[in-house]
Amino acid sequence: MSPAGTEWTLLAGCPSVGHAEPLLAALGKAGLGGEIRGRHLPTVQATPVGVWVQARNAGRANEVLRELEARRDQATIRCATCGEESPENFETCWACGAVLPVDRR
Repeated sequence: MSPAGTEWTLLAGCPSVGHAEPLLAALGKAGLGGEIRGRHLPTVQATPVGVWVQARNAGRANEVLRELEARRDQATIRCATCGEESPENFETCWACGAVLPVDRR
């Protein structure tokens, strides 16, 4: 039997670690933490990368996930280095870390 608070639950399946890391960062910012599982699985495997949270934090973690999904429609900027889109308020590309342009008009 596990001690109270040590059970984990899958919050979200993501197609890659690059998609999971912003969610994990948002959970950390909310004081919840979590972990990415499947980070080292072969990319040809059909199992997505998972973001897991402690079961006791699942309710608040789902709120954070819904907030992120609601913000998905906000303006984005395309990275000139790798072509991925990042939220307009990011200073660096979420995918490759390249510095995004300052003047976005």
